[in-house]
Amino acid sequence: MVIQHREAINCISLSLIHKSLRTKALVLELLAAICLVKGGHEIILSAFDNFKKVCHEKTRFQTLMEYFLNYEAFHIEFMVACMQFVNIVVHSVEDMNFRVHLQYEFTGLGLDAYLESLRHTESEELQVQISAYLDNVFDVAALMEDSETKT
Repeated sequence: MVIQHREAINCISLSLIHKSLRTKALVLELLAAICLVKGGHEIILSAFDNFKKVCHEKTRFQTLMEYFLNYEAFHIEFMVACMQFVNIVVHSVEDMNFRVHLQYEFTGLGLDAYLESLRHTESEELQVQISAYLDNVFDVAALMEDSETKT
């Protein structure tokens, strides 16, 4: 039912600009859940395309990653929700090429380097999400090297 109302989902995604990190966390949890519903992934990506346009981002997910990378106060609930959202957006895609593309978007926004610095966080929940991301990341250089040796 929610999927039929793309404008509502666009409005929900725009709620990420709210000041409260708790609100941001709830928004990300809701968007992640929608992403898992049949047809939801495309709608969530479309909502972030709309967010990019409305908020004048240079790249999709730019604002989200700025919040994640440059937090004023360490808010574990927001950080876990953000990593869970990223995991679902990137790793719920079956098409390997598209998955690599999405992974590259987040890498370009500084996610990989930041995750290395967070790897030893005391939060077990955050560690689980970081490990889930890093364990499922495609090593593009290794894939290219592997394809070259097979040709």
